Amino acid sequence: MTRHPWHPAVVHFPIACWVLATLVDVSGWFIELPPIPGIVWAGVSHLLLWGGVLLAVPAIVAGVVDYIRLPEEVQESAELSRHVAAMAAAWLLFLGAAIWRVRSAPFAGAPSWGIMLLEVAGSACLIAGGRFAAAVVFDRIATAYSSRRDVRSAT
Repeated sequence: MTRHPWHPAVVHFPIACWVLATLVDVSGWFIELPPIPGIVWAGVSHLLLWGGVLLAVPAIVAGVVDYIRLPEEVQESAELSRHVAAMAAAWLLFLGAAIWRVRSAPFAGAPSWGIMLLEVAGSACLIAGGRFAAAVVFDRIATAYSSRRDVRSAT
């Protein structure tokens, strides 16, 4: 890659939204969240879910653009395929939770167990996807570019 990839710079925003939404919802089931004037915790979580879904779109676009510029051996790696699958699953799970929330009074108290299960499963997919992304960046890309430098210096 000759210029800095954008995908790693923008993925943090949807991830932060989704993790915070999940933490608010799960903690709301087990403890009473402190009342803050003008703040409805269910509404905060609802907005974070949709914020994550919408902010993921530029992250996906940036990921596709960055993917095109990767060496072929990285594009074809199992780790990259697993990263894409895990993150797609996360997006779909959080989208499902957000849609379910819209249909079940999004600003009225803690969400159902089903919504929380979708959020927790989505968070697990984020963790797995992050692990696969680390393998791509620190193993596959580093190896691909170091072997290219070795080939150039040998000629």
